[in-house]
Amino acid sequence: VTMYSPELLEDVMTSSLLSVVSEESEEQSTYRDVPWWQGLLELEDLELVDPGRGGVLTKLQGLVTKKSQIMSDEALDDDTKAEMINSLELDGCPVEDLGLTFQYSPSSAVYGYQTVDIKPGCGEEAVTIHNLEEYIDRSLDWVFVRGVRQQLDALRQGFNTVFPLDKLGAFTPNEVRTMLCGDQDAVFTREEIKA
Repeated sequence: VTMYSPELLEDVMTSSLLSVVSEESEEQSTYRDVPWWQGLLELEDLELVDPGRGGVLTKLQGLVTKKSQIMSDEALDDDTKAEMINSLELDGCPVEDLGLTFQYSPSSAVYGYQTVDIKPGCGEEAVTIHNLEEYIDRSLDWVFVRGVRQQLDALRQGFNTVFPLDKLGAFTPNEVRTMLCGDQDAVFTREEIKA
């Protein structure tokens, strides 16, 4: 077998793939519930890819923040806090009147389902100001973890077969972006163009 033979290349790729798969299998058995991309995606990212849903969840998160501020205000008695929290509204509408439930409906039929319960067994439960934080957390968990886990794991596994992710640590995110996408704003000198 020569140094550049297809058989050798196939052996190297197979052994690399097997080591990656075995490492990932070991990681998955230890850290099954924590995805490898944990903490990389946030509500602001959802606003970029799904502006409608992301915008609404951002506004709802604003209500959760106001609720937390009311709850932590020691100058208010419990009755005043309850009254202020129950009067919180999104664009003039109480949360209870928004018609939200613990179900996620995708923005396209391409996903192959119409709704999914984001709170197991409680999909029809109405969202109120009192469970709004849970609704936001479960929605983001579906969008960024449970709903895309298989696709992101497959992407990682495929990418690992071409370029092991542990080797990317030597590069900054901008360098990786340039390697994958090229320099989108390349500037050439006159001499470089003539050469």
